[in-house]
Amino acid sequence: MLWSLFFVGNAAAADALPVLLETARRALVQRDDATAGGSLRNAEVAAGASSMLVPPGELARMYYYAGVLAWSGGLQSQAMVSWRRLWRVTGWDPPDDGLLDDEGMSVLRALKNEGGGESARVDLSGELRGAVVLIDGSRADEGAVFVPGAHLAQVRCPDGAVTSVWLTLEGRSEVPVVCARHQLKTGATGANDAVLAEDANEDLVRASFFGAYLTDAAMRLSQLPAEAPPPRKEVALPPAARTPLPEAAPEPTALPEPAAAPVELPEALVCPGEPGWVGTPGGKDWKGELRGRNERGGVAVSEAGVTWREEAPLGDLSVRLQGSGDFGLRVRSRAGAEEGVAVRLRPGVIELVLLPETVIGSRSLATSGPHVLRVDVRERRVQVRLDGVLVLGGNASGRAVGGVAVEAEPGAWVGRMAVCPA
Repeated sequence: MLWSLFFVGNAAAADALPVLLETARRALVQRDDATAGGSLRNAEVAAGASSMLVPPGELARMYYYAGVLAWSGGLQSQAMVSWRRLWRVTGWDPPDDGLLDDEGMSVLRALKNEGGGESARVDLSGELRGAVVLIDGSRADEGAVFVPGAHLAQVRCPDGAVTSVWLTLEGRSEVPVVCARHQLKTGATGANDAVLAEDANEDLVRASFFGAYLTDAAMRLSQLPAEAPPPRKEVALPPAARTPLPEAAPEPTALPEPAAAPVELPEALVCPGEPGWVGTPGGKDWKGELRGRNERGGVAVSEAGVTWREEAPLGDLSVRLQGSGDFGLRVRSRAGAEEGVAVRLRPGVIELVLLPETVIGSRSLATSGPHVLRVDVRERRVQVRLDGVLVLGGNASGRAVGGVAVEAEPGAWVGRMAVCPA
């Protein structure tokens, strides 16, 4: 399956596929990855439960958006899997709609020319008289071949009843055609007459297949509220000017205990649900060679290094940190060892590193100005968000064992931090 299945809330939602796809598109425009992912998961469920034949272009759109979501999260290989499925479904060519960067659009277009790989044969079983079978929105006759993997199989019986199911086709795969015999006895064969005729007109065939879906989709989409404008690109403000130190300034000291200040934390720096730790790196519960001085409610780093906080929740973690300049987070996966992952925000790039120094993912982006860096570790899965946007993902060597750290280079500033159970 493309996604793990989520149950749809009510029976009518099974035919709400066009609304779910539009919701996913709008969420991608707004860079709301959580809503986009949920809508796409529900869209797959809706397609597999549809009581109407689904046009191939709708499936292609679903695969396109799934690929966009993966690409924006740094999961290039997963994006390519979705886009290969897109090009094997006829009926829709993605426009240059601004959802992808230039590199992603180039990869998407290049995959169109791959071709090949059709080795799964379809065998139809059951009562075939008066029935039609569609695989991914295209008619499938006995012996048709497809690329191995998940496909949407739909059967329309002579009385117009449609059954839908996701099937994994491999080698020779059977597609059951289950239509009640009484449909034939009573002469209820009209639903597929235009399709089964020897001289069937292509336009009439398409109208017969997808007219009900397209009409229903137009009605549903017309009832959606107006689309919100895309978010404006924020112009990062330069860091506040610092007061120069006198020539005879003392040697830098270890990170000081931050002075208490009435700071109203943004939502990104509050642990939802179970309590965690929220504060500023430094003080008696921290150890390491990172050095600096109190500034702007955080620490201005004067000597590069890492400072660790061992008292952190065990298991799945969500770690968030305000900062600017060259800084990052570490999450340890083995007690007493430098094993785990690091996320580093450097000039023009963000990196996901398997400790000690193996870069397993990176992405070019604007890094100037202040940001909120978030690292979620769940089981072996790591997701990285910058200012709430999913930018990277990958696998860690194991679950977090409670150790988290802040690392930074001279000139960086690190502010408030939250270490939360995930």
